[in-house]
Amino acid sequence: MFSPQTLQKHGVPVYRATHNPNEFIITYPSSYHGGFNNGFNLAEAVNFATPDWIAWGHTAVQNYKKFSKIPVFSHDALLVTVTLASLEGTNALDSDSVRSYLLPSLKTPFLDAVRQYGITKSEPMDGYLESHGRSTFSRASARIRLATAAEDDEDDPPPRPSKMMRSDKMGGKMMASNSRAARQVLWAGRSGKHDGLRCSQCQQYCYVAAVVCFKCRAIGCADHFHSQCKCDAKANGIWLHHVDTAVLSQYIDTLERKFQDAQAWEARVDGAVTLDDLTLAVAQGDQLIAQHVDVPIRRLYQEKLVMLALHKWQRHAKRCLETGTTLKELDELAREAASFKYTIPQVHQISTLMEATRTLQEQAQLVVHEMKLLKADNEQGGAADDDDDGNSMEALQREAAELDVFAQTIETLLANLRPVTIPETAALQTDLAYVNWLRAANALVMKAMANSSAVLSSAMTLYPTLADIDLVWSSCPVKTVRHLDRVAHLRQACIDEGLKWHETTANNPKSVEEMERLLQRLVRLPAFPQEVVHLLSKWKQAKLWTDKATKALAKPKLGWNDALALEAQADSTDVPMSSLLRRQLHGRIQDGNRWIARTNSLFKWEGTAVHSLQETLERNAVEDEITSSLICICEQTYHEHVPVLRCTGCTTLYHAKCIGLSPAVLSSLEAYRCNACAIRQHIPPRHPARPNWKQVRAHIARGESLEIHVPALDELKALVAHGLDVIADVTAFEQSFLDRCALATIAHRMDTLAQELDDKVAAVRRVEALVLLDPAKHKLLPLQWFLHACRLIFCSTPAPRYSQLVVLLNDVALHKLEFPTPELDRFYREIERKLARAVTWVTQVKAMDMKAPSCDLVALQAEAEEISHFLVLPDAAVSNFNLALKFHYQR
Repeated sequence: MFSPQTLQKHGVPVYRATHNPNEFIITYPSSYHGGFNNGFNLAEAVNFATPDWIAWGHTAVQNYKKFSKIPVFSHDALLVTVTLASLEGTNALDSDSVRSYLLPSLKTPFLDAVRQYGITKSEPMDGYLESHGRSTFSRASARIRLATAAEDDEDDPPPRPSKMMRSDKMGGKMMASNSRAARQVLWAGRSGKHDGLRCSQCQQYCYVAAVVCFKCRAIGCADHFHSQCKCDAKANGIWLHHVDTAVLSQYIDTLERKFQDAQAWEARVDGAVTLDDLTLAVAQGDQLIAQHVDVPIRRLYQEKLVMLALHKWQRHAKRCLETGTTLKELDELAREAASFKYTIPQVHQISTLMEATRTLQEQAQLVVHEMKLLKADNEQGGAADDDDDGNSMEALQREAAELDVFAQTIETLLANLRPVTIPETAALQTDLAYVNWLRAANALVMKAMANSSAVLSSAMTLYPTLADIDLVWSSCPVKTVRHLDRVAHLRQACIDEGLKWHETTANNPKSVEEMERLLQRLVRLPAFPQEVVHLLSKWKQAKLWTDKATKALAKPKLGWNDALALEAQADSTDVPMSSLLRRQLHGRIQDGNRWIARTNSLFKWEGTAVHSLQETLERNAVEDEITSSLICICEQTYHEHVPVLRCTGCTTLYHAKCIGLSPAVLSSLEAYRCNACAIRQHIPPRHPARPNWKQVRAHIARGESLEIHVPALDELKALVAHGLDVIADVTAFEQSFLDRCALATIAHRMDTLAQELDDKVAAVRRVEALVLLDPAKHKLLPLQWFLHACRLIFCSTPAPRYSQLVVLLNDVALHKLEFPTPELDRFYREIERKLARAVTWVTQVKAMDMKAPSCDLVALQAEAEEISHFLVLPDAAVSNFNLALKFHYQR
């Protein structure tokens, strides 16, 4: 250690410092320190290096080479360690340090120099050390092998830890450093002076590469391999590399590419002009950091802070532009925007809005000043309304024009100032309300003066009314203002006119003409009470009704609903019944009501009380069907003298009392048919009275002659059209039936003809539920009778009974059947002739005396035998004849 005085004499700067407790003393590179303790002292020395120390370390290594001084650790190992750490993205160095200090130190022309000397042999340094037994005698060799391994092998046992690594405090941290970079730093920092390969001349560690002479065992570094010995380097030299040159070049290229990306990012940040450019640059910086590119962290953080502040200002500006703001807030935003480095669209908008607001504020101040003058003039000149000039229409119009200009100016200012609130905004709103009141009062006075020449019309509206005057009167801003006395006079005049109306004409009903004459006078009033307004509304409605009624009654046919609507509207508008139009309308409605009443009387009968034509049309089923309720059979047992009847169709027994037959009827009754058999044989039941075809047509003609279109007329026409279709269909069916009803072949076609006939009968009965179809019925009844007779004559086994034929012939007489063809008529005459013989025989048997019969019993017996070939005689007559015949033979 030299004396400080000696060093100063040789130009070496020397400094003195006292190390006090809780203080740090830092010794920078290329400096030496020395000291002594004054008493008891406890201190700790720590060696650490900043990124720019790499260049100082390189200088120190060069100085060591000059003096052949053994270094403390391998500077090249540290460079490789830091390089790997930078590639792995551990942020061991920032980009500036790597670019400024690390890359220049890694780039060495050693390989090119070796190739110039013709050394072509090469070998990994680890293999050379192991082949020469260096790895088994030194702890550093094991660390070299671990530091230069390409991949960690978990199966290989780790080297035996040192005493310091086995300690409780440091062992955990040391053993946790298992990455490649940490192991390299460990080897570089703890390598001994006798470990590793050192240059024979400069005694520096050859970590990255070295040249060894096989002949003399000399080792040379990048600076001294060409002069390490006098042997032939081309023949005896071998190039050893701890890190392959290609790998090292790849490391350097990767670092340079990262630096280029980082430089491009910095250039993009430097060239950013707008906030969007800055936002994209910051996003790109985050992506580069995720890709382990050494972007300047501090600058990225600073740019992020700037970006967040600008975005916050932008959001504030957008909210102010969209929802409104104050002038003070705009000033603050503009002041903040003046220091911005980047361009934001809202800055120009804020600036433009501020300039426009300043201009509008100046205009608002002028308007507020003018309004003060106007208020002073109106409040002090309230008595000037009595002047003739102030009462003229021209003066009022001039005042109205000035007030309109004031109101439009204030409204325009408020509309333009809507996004921004200035101190004058409240004053402008108050002034606008004041001007609007003056305009309303001026318009009210002007209209009151103009009403003196008003003319009654349907489009006119009454103004001002008492409600309009009260609205202006109650909203007066001050008590002494122009037009206030004039509004008070109008209000009192309106109230007096309303009282006068109630006393004279309020409760008197008036016609349209009377209301029109009254309104011609009332519309010239300066102001109108509410009763006049109601009278005008009533007259307009009556006038409108009169026009509509005139147009409606001018039509040849007035719609029923339109007529009823006009009648209801006339009632609601109080159109008097004395009006000619209303009398005409009422007359047409009455004609329609009478026609409807006649329609109801035609289609209404007792018992069912069905009078709605639409309801009747919807009832397609006939009341008397086969499934309807039949006459119940008495289940009681009477004494033997009670007469009992048997139905000729179904042979069911009925008591005469149960079916309501008197003894007088029973004495003249030849046969009985129940209702169920009559329905099955299509015998039309008795229905209540219904209109016939001629009555319905005459009723339709009366409805068409009316001047109003009554309801149900179209339904009646449709019913008539349907009935005509049914009659035409029945006529066609009759002809077809007659062509196929020959007696020789009728038995084979009986079922088909019966089914077709049933369909036609059902169609006729559906129409006859409303209207009698006599033509169709008269055509179908003979055909029904003919089919029934054919079933009895040709299909009955045994022969038909006497009572059945009696009922069959009674149907012809009852319904006055006319047979359309001679064949059917002959068939009927034949049945009638045979039944007449049976009737004569039964009559003779009834008139025969048992004790002394007057007739020839033998002839009667022969006649009975002949009659029995085509019918079955009554049981009672046959029994009486057999009894008489027996009595006769006994005698």
